[in-house]
Amino acid sequence: MRTTGYVRVSTDRQADLGISLEAQEAQIRAMATVRGVELEEVIVDGGESAKDLNRPGMQRLLELVENLRNVGGRLIRLAFEVAAR
Repeated sequence: MRTTGYVRVSTDRQADLGISLEAQEAQIRAMATVRGVELEEVIVDGGESAKDLNRPGMQRLLELVENLRNVGGRLIRLAFEVAAR
């Protein structure tokens, strides 16, 4: 199975609290390894607000999802939250 990761932070404070783009990507890569899936791409939206879907990385992700639907692929969402302490 192949997969794509998506990482985003909207503020420097999030990065300072350990929710950096690098930390998120490391967790995605680790989960892909644990699950035995091929990580084809990690899409990055750095410094982008989640107020809407109009951000470059999200547009790329939505394009991939639409292409997957067009070829009859399967979409599996694996999400987790990183709690800052």
